[in-house]
Amino acid sequence: MEEFKLKIFKEDKGTAFSEFSKFNLNDVKRCISELELFIPSISISLYQAILEKCQFVDFDDGEIMDLKIVFEKLNFYTETIFVLWDERTIDTFNIEKLILNWEYIFYPHSDEAVVLYDKLNNKILMFTDYGRVYYCHLRC
Repeated sequence: MEEFKLKIFKEDKGTAFSEFSKFNLNDVKRCISELELFIPSISISLYQAILEKCQFVDFDDGEIMDLKIVFEKLNFYTETIFVLWDERTIDTFNIEKLILNWEYIFYPHSDEAVVLYDKLNNKILMFTDYGRVYYCHLRC
């Protein structure tokens, strides 16, 4: 998670945001390699590869920023979510903390996109800066 987001959270809440952990470089490489089994070009262009593999899901205005609604509609629920910011940066979040703090995690005006990966169920969600959601259930 980017430093400016952590700063905004601390200013708003009066406490540091510590509800996530960062992958080290080896863990990032391992995760991307696992995803390449399903999406071969993901290590080259994360967002483009997901656009090509996943389906657009239409949501009503405002629903895209209510993560709980999106998860319920897509049956996207697990305890731990991997948040892929790009091909080199991955954080992990408890799903409840992700839902609760989504407004501090995804900033459509500064994030091109953010990818949520449910490794346990092999599902991916991508939220774009232009208000679109892409979803796929990965299968070999």
